[in-house]
Amino acid sequence: MKKSMITIGLLMGGFTATAAWAIESVATAPVLGHQPTVTAPVVNTPDILWAPAPIEVKFDAPTLEDQDDDAITKVTYWLEDASGTKYAKVDEADISELDDGVITFSNFTELKNKQLNLVWQVHTQYGYPSTTLVSNEMTSNNFTVGAKTALTISGTAEVGQTLTVHADDGAVVDLAKADVTFTLTPNATDTAGLYPQGDAEAALQAALVDAGDDLTFVLPKEAQGYTITASMNEAPITRASLR
Repeated sequence: MKKSMITIGLLMGGFTATAAWAIESVATAPVLGHQPTVTAPVVNTPDILWAPAPIEVKFDAPTLEDQDDDAITKVTYWLEDASGTKYAKVDEADISELDDGVITFSNFTELKNKQLNLVWQVHTQYGYPSTTLVSNEMTSNNFTVGAKTALTISGTAEVGQTLTVHADDGAVVDLAKADVTFTLTPNATDTAGLYPQGDAEAALQAALVDAGDDLTFVLPKEAQGYTITASMNEAPITRASLR
């Protein structure tokens, strides 16, 4: 009898232990994390003079934070115009690139004569769901990259000689006839033998040639006694028409 009682006790004890080990709760939902945050860029060079070289955009140091204390390790940044077109995007650069308060963009030709914003977002290595690995996009104040254009006429001002109209804004500008207006001014002290101004203007326009990047014209006889001034029309190549 004693042996049977011991056996029953062991069996009951075993069953009790097994039942306790098998009890578990329903699993929670996956533990959620939080996105990192970064303050918007504040560009402190609002008017950048374009040159055919990398462009430096200077900004105030941002504030970075992750509510979960995950390290913020990377930054993605680009330039964007009012239409939403992105330029010179760099994906997941080391976060240390923000330390100096300046980013250098090498995609310089497309940036000429544009109003832009600097946009960035920062990344962490760990987080759930994966959307918490990157911050929202943060957009800077507006700034412009404008080209200052110089326009010249060169050559000998004499009938039959060729004059060349050339434009440069840090790089050679490809001029079209429609880009330039010519103004003829008569010499007020000696007008006796001048052709009518309308004839002189028409003759000069007829002589105008699109010669690659430049415009050229052989001086017609009708231009005698007039000074000639070239001016740029309002066109995308002028600073006033930032796009």
